[in-house]
Amino acid sequence: MLPDSRNSSPHAIFATVCGVVLAVLAMLFSLFRPATGIEIYRDVVIRTVGRQPFVRIGADLVVPWASIVAVADAVRLNTTGLWTSRDPLIRLVVREPLDKDGRLGWDTDHYLQLPASWMAAEPNTLIAVLRAMAVSDESRREILEIGPETIFMPPPLHERIRRGII
Repeated sequence: MLPDSRNSSPHAIFATVCGVVLAVLAMLFSLFRPATGIEIYRDVVIRTVGRQPFVRIGADLVVPWASIVAVADAVRLNTTGLWTSRDPLIRLVVREPLDKDGRLGWDTDHYLQLPASWMAAEPNTLIAVLRAMAVSDESRREILEIGPETIFMPPPLHERIRRGII
């Protein structure tokens, strides 16, 4: 309120307008971001894609547990110009070729990839749960009896540091 602390320069007005425009663009882009998720059931795993109201980039892909051979971790390298970024992936390796309808660009006939950075659960916990569930029908039933908030809760930080799995 004091006259010395007022900033009436045109740069402040320009910065405010740019900030408002950037905030509106960020909200708009987040609205159209494709959401990729995974639903885990006793008999099947369903990868869901594009659940927003206006965006649909692929169909849901249903993979029965009986056709899953392995759950592997992988890394996708994205090279753009001078930069290379690494995206961690969870790969479900299957026996039969996947349905072409629900595939995304990085899926193949023999594996379905889940971008770990797009999932709501912590990636190491999610891959551990998927590996445990791929073992047998009995292990799937035991795991699904536990609540999801308990299953996907990562271990405490001191325990992860002790084990070296941060």
